[in-house]
Amino acid sequence: MYEAFNKIKKEKQDKIINSAMEEFSKYGYEKASTNNIVANANISKGLLFHYFSNKQGLFDFLINYSFEVMINEINEKVNWEEMDIFDRLKEIFMIKMKVSRKYPRIFHFFNIILEYKSVEEIMKEERVSNLLSKIYFQDIDYTKFKEDIDPVKALNIIKWTFEKYGDENLKKFQTDGLIDFDKISTEIDEYIDILRLAFYR
Repeated sequence: MYEAFNKIKKEKQDKIINSAMEEFSKYGYEKASTNNIVANANISKGLLFHYFSNKQGLFDFLINYSFEVMINEINEKVNWEEMDIFDRLKEIFMIKMKVSRKYPRIFHFFNIILEYKSVEEIMKEERVSNLLSKIYFQDIDYTKFKEDIDPVKALNIIKWTFEKYGDENLKKFQTDGLIDFDKISTEIDEYIDILRLAFYR
């Protein structure tokens, strides 16, 4: 479906993808300008529409690509033999940060997607539901949790912690353009130590 686009160099693909993600993230689908996208990507509008037919085609491509790149990176790079939920989530968090360095607006674009697709719709997608099931249930050792702790509620608290921390770091990244992976890794470990103390035996 995107044969012409898939044939161009990856560097040029990423330039177009990042330009489009930035425009849609700033203005939403309706107000996003293909003129701005092609100007920032340094291509002609005719070429953009050759790759994607129209604005809707580009937007649909970005939705699929955003999920695909994130899911593939996680599937391929996570150590699935890791049985501790905290260590697994930390690894996934760091993978997401590295993806955002390549595609700085990808998480902002996910927020735009939520204006057109509900969380329920997204969760029902097979590739998404399969990955979430794999992350939280494949070989995770839940016997580490205290007997009086509800694992579902504990997981919600853990997820909210990682999500909020991720949001804060993405804001910093948008401001200064840098991600200090060593600092992030150390800070995550500090939060994990507190969460382990609260939830583990």
